[in-house]
Amino acid sequence: MKLEDLGFVSHPFTWSNRRQGQNLVQARFDRALVNEQWITKYPKALVKHLSCFTSS
Repeated sequence: MKLEDLGFVSHPFTWSNRRQGQNLVQARFDRALVNEQWITKYPKALVKHLSCFTSS
């Protein structure tokens, strides 16, 4: 079975170490993999990275 990544909209990273300058590390840890049958059933589906708010 062939799987395809749905891609995403919004901010390109889902994690950050919250440091500045050259010490900053950001990564995308999520993927939404679907098969052709799923895409046909849900053609408008998308992955949206939401903003993260914390108290620190």
